[in-house]
Amino acid sequence: MPKGSKRYYLIALGCDKNIIDAEVMAERLKRGGFNATESPENADIIIVHTCAFVDSAKEESIDAILRLENEKGEGAKLVVSGCLAQRYPNELAKEIEEIDLVLGVGKHTDIIEHLGGQRISVSSPENWDIDTIDRLPSTPKHYAFLKVSEGCDNRCSYCVIPSIRGGLRSRPIKDIVTESKWLRERGLVELNLVAQDVASYGFDIPDGSGLTGLLESLLQETDIPWIRLLYLHPKNITKELMDIVSSEERILNYLDVPMQHCSDKILKSMGRGIGKEGIVNLIDEMRSRIENLYIRTSLIVGYPGEGEREFNELYEFIKNVRFQNLGVFRYSKEEGTMAFDLKEHLQEDVIEDRYEILMEAQREISFVENEKLVGKVVEAIIDSEYSDNSKISEAGNKGHEKALMRGRFYGQAPEVDGELLINGEELLPGDVVDVVITEAADYDLVGDVIDK
Repeated sequence: MPKGSKRYYLIALGCDKNIIDAEVMAERLKRGGFNATESPENADIIIVHTCAFVDSAKEESIDAILRLENEKGEGAKLVVSGCLAQRYPNELAKEIEEIDLVLGVGKHTDIIEHLGGQRISVSSPENWDIDTIDRLPSTPKHYAFLKVSEGCDNRCSYCVIPSIRGGLRSRPIKDIVTESKWLRERGLVELNLVAQDVASYGFDIPDGSGLTGLLESLLQETDIPWIRLLYLHPKNITKELMDIVSSEERILNYLDVPMQHCSDKILKSMGRGIGKEGIVNLIDEMRSRIENLYIRTSLIVGYPGEGEREFNELYEFIKNVRFQNLGVFRYSKEEGTMAFDLKEHLQEDVIEDRYEILMEAQREISFVENEKLVGKVVEAIIDSEYSDNSKISEAGNKGHEKALMRGRFYGQAPEVDGELLINGEELLPGDVVDVVITEAADYDLVGDVIDK
C-alpha cells in the first residue's frame, strides 16, 4: 500500500448479515485512519465484500471485482473478502491476478493487519469473533439489522452456508442488548434481528437461553419501539415464541419463515426436518395465536426431482395459504452441497417458467391483500423523502402525484417488501405516524397522515 494512503472504497454484496460484516470492516478501517470515498478511482484500497449463496450472487461478485479492477487508480490495492473469498480463495487468486488480498470470512475484523501481508488469508470460520457492536452502520439511523448468531446447524441439502460460515454460534444476550442500546442512542426506532436461523438462537448456550429469553431481555432493558424477527426456520418456531410476539406490542406481528417448498418429497430431500402437514399446521397456529399476523416466506422452485405434480402442489399451496409477502429463489446447483449430486436436475428454462408462474400468482395475491387495507389506519415509520412520483410499484400501474415521503407499516420489512408512500407535512426519517391507507398497488400502498 502506498505510504500515507488513507482512502478506501467498499462495496458490500449479498444479505444483510454479510453487510453487517462489511460495516465492522468499515469501522476497523476508520479506526486505522482511513476515510471512505464514493469514487473507486480516488481510493487507495478497493474492497469487494462478496456473496456466494447462489450462482447469481457469485456472478454479481465476480462482475463487481472485474469492474472495480478496471476502475481503480494506479497503485491502488484490490481486496476481495467475504463468502466468495472463503469458498474459492485459491481460484480467485489464480484467475484474477490483479487481486492483491483475499480475505475469508472472519478476517474482515483484521483487515488493517492483513494489508501488505500474505496474499491469501483464510481459516476455519469457527475461530472468528462474532461480536458486531463496533461497526459503522450503513443503514439510516432509525432502523438497523442486528446479527444474533453466526453459522447454522440445519444442514439443508441445497445450502452452502454451513460450509462457509460454520456451525451455530449464538452471541451472549448481554452483548446483543449492549449493541441494541448503542443503536438506540444513535436514533434507532426499528430493530431487525437476523441470523441464518434466528429461531435457533441459543440452542448452543448451556444455560438454555433461547430466543424468547433474548426478546424478554430486549424488552426489559431497552425502549426500542419496533422489534422485528427475520429468518425463522419453521421447525424451530415454538408456541412460546408465538405467545411473546402476540402479547408484546413492541415485537411486530411479522414473522419471516422460509418454507422453501410444500411437497413432502421435496422437503424430505431438502432435509428441512418438517413436512407439509407440519408447515400447514404451523401457519394455522401462528395465525390463530397472533392477531393480524403478516407472514413473509421464501420458496425454492426447480429443486431436483420437482416434477409437474410437485410444482402444481407448490402453486396451489401459494394460492391457498396466501402469504402477504413472498420471495421465490430459482434453484441453484451448488458444489459441496448434498443436492449437487442428485439426479433429475431441471433445465434452466423450465425453472424460469415456473418462477414466473409463481411470481405472477403472488402478485395477484399481494394486490388483493393490499386492497384489504384501504380505509384502515396503520402505524407507519418514515424512511425517506419520495422523489419519484411516477409510480408506486415496480409494475408502475398506479401513480400518486402528492406522495411526499416513503415509509412502511409493520407488515413491510425494510429492503425486501413493498413500501407505503405517505402524504404529510413536516415529516422526518424515523418519525412514527398514523396513516390512513387510500390506495393499493401490487406491492405498495399510499396513505395520508392523520396524526404525528
